[in-house]
Amino acid sequence: MRTWSIVGILAVWVAGCGDGGGEGPPTVPLGSGGSVNTGGSGGSGGSGGSGGSAGASGSAGASSGGGAGFGGGACDGVLHVTGTLAGNSVDGDLGQPLMHEQMPMSWTVRIAIAGGGGLVVEGTGAVKEGDSVVGKAYLGTPLTSVLNGKHYVAAQASLTFGDLTKPIKLTGLSHVGSCPGSALAGSLTLCANSASCKDKFQIKGSLDTFPVSELHDPSSHAHASGVAQMSSQDGGYAVHYETIAGSGTGFFRWPATGAKAGVVLCHNAGTIQPGGSLGMELTLGSLTELGKVTDAKPVSGELTLVKKPCQ
Repeated sequence: MRTWSIVGILAVWVAGCGDGGGEGPPTVPLGSGGSVNTGGSGGSGGSGGSGGSAGASGSAGASSGGGAGFGGGACDGVLHVTGTLAGNSVDGDLGQPLMHEQMPMSWTVRIAIAGGGGLVVEGTGAVKEGDSVVGKAYLGTPLTSVLNGKHYVAAQASLTFGDLTKPIKLTGLSHVGSCPGSALAGSLTLCANSASCKDKFQIKGSLDTFPVSELHDPSSHAHASGVAQMSSQDGGYAVHYETIAGSGTGFFRWPATGAKAGVVLCHNAGTIQPGGSLGMELTLGSLTELGKVTDAKPVSGELTLVKKPCQ
């Protein structure tokens, strides 16, 4: 079984969680309060648990139990990318869009992609479902995708709000780097609104023996059946995809007001921990540094992403 609900002004859609179901409901922002839940018989067997509740702050949380996973059920669709990069044609799959968050006020779209990829598109002003909008984007591609772990910023991103079957066009591209990057010692724990970081987005740990401890204002967080996203209001963004129980892959873009502003880290180990009824914690290990957003190098071409049926 899969259930969805709307959290504050944040809508969250979670893709098929191994139950063989079809397309999820549209992510239409409605009401306040609520939770995001996944459960039922997962791809690896077992029954799912219930998600954490969330208040009107715009943060979402969900949890799963009994080994429910994305691997065993029907595919809800795949993000396909076409275009050109530095004169070379691009035509292939990025991966399944497993979690789709959207916030209509000072609008934002965040998509977690199977394999540890993520897309964040941000604009200004209020929008509604079906509006054609233009903003700026960050795309981190899975290592297993046609773009082999490359990360890009897009000076312009156009899309139809709330509809992944309509093209997302990225232009004015710059290349940040590729996962994996340069190896770093240490690990990080990201905390969003849990008991140990109430009403905050916290970064704690160490990098190359240097201690890290920062607090930022949270934006949103959601986790369900092995996939998680969390973000801060100043541009921090993390995505995690569980590859085996207790480990996974993804990346973390450091908040713009932090000590390592705009630095992007890849991780190849990590765990998701519910942090109480509202929050969550994400521990990241096997870290590498991919690059820095402000050091991204312009690259000619453009990319178009669209959700297509699975083959």
